[in-house]
Amino acid sequence: MEETWKIADIFETNKALKKQFEDGAIFVELVSSSIDMADDLQVMDEEYKNNYYQEKHGKLVSREVVTFPFARKVTLLPEGKWSRSEKISVIVRSDRFPILCELLGNYYKGVHIASREERYRNLYQIYECLSEEQDTELKSIRHSLSHSRKKMTNKTTVEILEALFGDVKINLSIYKHAKVFRKKMELLKDKSEKLLIKEILKILPSEKNFFDEYYMPSP
Repeated sequence: MEETWKIADIFETNKALKKQFEDGAIFVELVSSSIDMADDLQVMDEEYKNNYYQEKHGKLVSREVVTFPFARKVTLLPEGKWSRSEKISVIVRSDRFPILCELLGNYYKGVHIASREERYRNLYQIYECLSEEQDTELKSIRHSLSHSRKKMTNKTTVEILEALFGDVKINLSIYKHAKVFRKKMELLKDKSEKLLIKEILKILPSEKNFFDEYYMPSP
């Protein structure tokens, strides 16, 4: 993948998958289950393992029930392009890629939830998990958001925060604090997004086959 990608959207997948897999005479019904695959759902999977037939639109249709663990669908678009014709849509299953699935949830919260502090904390979890090098300013801001003034004893962290904000505790009601924080949030989002995309591209299979590789190609 030579193009630079951006994350277009992330969401939980079950309804989208059910729609995607109605294909001619074969209808595959995806049944959502928990991450731990509860025993009763495993039993249900066994009961419906064999195909059965039913009348649909005047013809017999093969119907198979497949248990599907919790997953997220993430769509990537080429950076700078608004057309979705070149999109990449990937299903990230929690049973196969638990860490990546969780981090995609963090990214969604980091983009959509209202609280700026919570957005930062969620984005930083991605950055902390995937980055090989830690930006000391981003790390110091994370500490300020998570710890009381009494716990802010690391000399380097204190010096960085005082240089950025004039205090070890960030107060977003202060214009200067909010302005610096916004710039650092944008930097953190950019770094986190790039790290996530790098991990997503690693799991793309050579063939676009959902049942074998858990990858959904563009229509």
